[in-house]
Order: sequence, then C-alpha cells, then structure tokens
Amino acid sequence: MPFYEALVRGTRSADLAVTFLTIEDIGVFRQYLGAYGIDAPHVQQLEKFSGIPGTPSLVIVDGDKRVVRSLAGRLSGQQEDLVMDLIGLN
Repeated sequence: MPFYEALVRGTRSADLAVTFLTIEDIGVFRQYLGAYGIDAPHVQQLEKFSGIPGTPSLVIVDGDKRVVRSLAGRLSGQQEDLVMDLIGLN
C-alpha cells in the first residue's frame, strides 16, 4: 500500500483530494487503512460498487468533476507513475 500512502500524503500539500470508497463499515475500513499507515481524510460508504469493474479501482476526476482516467485492479509501477504524473505529484 505504499502507493496509496504516497498518494494521500502528496495530495495533502496540493489542491487535490483522495476519497476512498468502501462497502465495509467506515470505521473498520479506516482501521484497515491505518494498519498500512494511511490516514484517509475522506472515506465514503457505498451500498454496492455499481459501475466499478473491480477493486481496487482508481478514478481521477478533474476540477469540473469529469473523469480524466480510471484504472481497475492492482496497479503496475508504470501505472502508479502515470497516476502521479496525471495529478502532478511526480
């Protein structure tokens, strides 16, 4: 989970936000993230992942709330670099 830790840490100093979505209890999910050193400021609970192809999924949304890019499944190192480049953290 080092990528997600870096993503959350990097967005705190930029005009960006990371929101984690879960079907689990929010408290349980925050504990799960905390076990990996991730202090997620934004967590939302969903009844189901409608329209999301799998987990984990990452959706990058611009300031106009348009989807810029989405990726499903475990990211490769190259995909992680792409995400960081897209949001200006690389």
